[in-house]
Amino acid sequence: MTNTNSAVASELSTLTLHLQGGPARYLGLHLDERLDWTANTDILYRKGQSRLYFLRRLGSFNVCRKLLQMFYQTVVSSCLFYAVVCWGGSIKKRDEMRLDKLVRRAGKLLQMFYQTVVSSCLYYAVVCWGGSIRKRDEMQLDKLVRYNSGTCHLQKFSDDTAIVGCIRNGQEAEYRKLVSDFVSWCKLNQLQLNISKTKEMVVDFRKNRSPQAPVTIDGEEVEVVCTYKYLGVHLDNKLDWSSDTSAVFKRGQSRLYFLRKLRSFGVCTKHLWTFYQSVVASAIFYSVVCWGNSINKTAINKLNKLVKKAGSVIGLKLDTLEVVADKRTLNKLLAVMDNASHPLHYAVEKQWSMFSGRLRQLCCAKERRVRFFLPTAIRLYNESPYSSNTTDLLLSELC
Repeated sequence: MTNTNSAVASELSTLTLHLQGGPARYLGLHLDERLDWTANTDILYRKGQSRLYFLRRLGSFNVCRKLLQMFYQTVVSSCLFYAVVCWGGSIKKRDEMRLDKLVRRAGKLLQMFYQTVVSSCLYYAVVCWGGSIRKRDEMQLDKLVRYNSGTCHLQKFSDDTAIVGCIRNGQEAEYRKLVSDFVSWCKLNQLQLNISKTKEMVVDFRKNRSPQAPVTIDGEEVEVVCTYKYLGVHLDNKLDWSSDTSAVFKRGQSRLYFLRKLRSFGVCTKHLWTFYQSVVASAIFYSVVCWGNSINKTAINKLNKLVKKAGSVIGLKLDTLEVVADKRTLNKLLAVMDNASHPLHYAVEKQWSMFSGRLRQLCCAKERRVRFFLPTAIRLYNESPYSSNTTDLLLSELC
């Protein structure tokens, strides 16, 4: 009886569509009186184009291969091939070519995003002259890159180089000599510095600031700036992280839009959470170890507002900024303690107490220094179970 009723209902709906004339939508399919599926393929093409745009945007966010393939299968492919059994063999050749064009375009995008391409100026230089570099130049490069004294060091990551100097009582000789040596080495190895993109930033918390002469390279003065973007982090000369949190908030808002769009496509909660972790959270919590405990309450509330909105979209309760910052800060300290070659390893080791198994807190005269990485990490370590486990281990060894 049930099968008969469903069959009658199907016939009645088909008859109604035929009598009304013109295209009509039934169960997601756009039917017309000629059954040539032209209206249906036009709408599928427009839907596929809009969803292909989001696939491009996901690729620009450096999303992993697994998530891109998952997005294509659940969002793009499910739209293009919806009820393909009904219309796949009945559409016109022109409509078939249009849909095939979208599929080929998606395939090219996925193939392009799947390739792992390493492109940096440093690696390019190594490929060019790595086989013919002289032993003396190699030793000079190694000495320069590893330069780290008590007041100056050279920080290098790929093709980005930063020279950091701590100047006391106007003693700038070592800092300027390190800059000069780096410029000379670049000239010696046919590497041209872009002086217009080279910036200098002075962090000075003294009340009576004395003006300093700018650094010069080949007779051209290096511009002194108040803010600078280094490795994706916006630094300022006050170290209050206001410019960085503003940039993070804008970036998080733009990526939250794509999370909402994914939900409107009917993506499941698991995939939404994966997208949040790989695209949204990676932007909000990028380098949170550096600034997570140093920003003001207003900035914390702004970023937590984004996290709360993302949680309402996904339907899950997500960790706040404070929780994520504390977890990652503690994990970073444990990694520093396990890595003897880390620059902070000796500084942390000096604070370790043999009797209690805890880390002695650093003496900080200013409130801003209390919120820096090392004092915050030591406090979190002493409050964590790791310090108590160390104490139990020491007691067992003494017994």
